[in-house]
Amino acid sequence: MGEIAWKRADRSRLEFGGIGGIIGAKGSRGSRMKPFVILSCVLTMAALATCQGAPERDYVPNSETAIAITEAVLIPVFGKKQTESERPYSATLKGGVWTVTGTLRCADGKPQGAALPTCVGGVAEVQISKKDARIILMGHGK
Repeated sequence: MGEIAWKRADRSRLEFGGIGGIIGAKGSRGSRMKPFVILSCVLTMAALATCQGAPERDYVPNSETAIAITEAVLIPVFGKKQTESERPYSATLKGGVWTVTGTLRCADGKPQGAALPTCVGGVAEVQISKKDARIILMGHGK
């Protein structure tokens, strides 16, 4: 290819020999194309922005992950001692939401079973979205 020839065309414009005419000249071919180029760029960026999102995946794929998240969010609120005292946690999945609950312990330190007597107290409950790991509900019974 050849060299670019710089010529002084006017005080306010520069002329490039062979590559598009005069910069700043009104009515040149480049100025008619400019709106189309800008519009094309904007539409392309908009299309890419709507197509690109987080990949479809489950961020909480199993009960072990749900329980780990539960303990991580309970410790700052209820303390490490209280959170650990409710182990083991159980997790059930229903409608794309993990519900994780702690184990209620009686005064003798044994977990409450199906047999009577019923222990007094409550346990932590956390609901977590399987799809994006959002905490939907977090509470503790009395």
